Amino acid sequence: MIILPEDSSGRVDLHALMKRLWLKRNHSLMVEGGARLITSFLSLILVDYLVLTIAPNFVGGLNIFTRNRDECDQLPCGLPGLERPRLDLFGEDMIVWGKVRNP
Repeated sequence: MIILPEDSSGRVDLHALMKRLWLKRNHSLMVEGGARLITSFLSLILVDYLVLTIAPNFVGGLNIFTRNRDECDQLPCGLPGLERPRLDLFGEDMIVWGKVRNP
């Protein structure tokens, strides 16, 4: 079991998680989650490569990168993108992947 500190929102401190994994010689991590978890990793610039599966069903959304000026002082502002993104179809799903380009 790994015990980690909380961030200011009461969630797992992702920087502490990544440091702990690195020290245990885990230099690669696959994160599978919903919009909130993916957004947490992206906004903390903890993503090098992204594979995103998009189903043709809309079940909601998350306003992920809308920030006011005060938040820009604490967090990176702007939108991450993908370098040379690739697209493939798998059944009805679209799969988009590429190296993450941070603002």
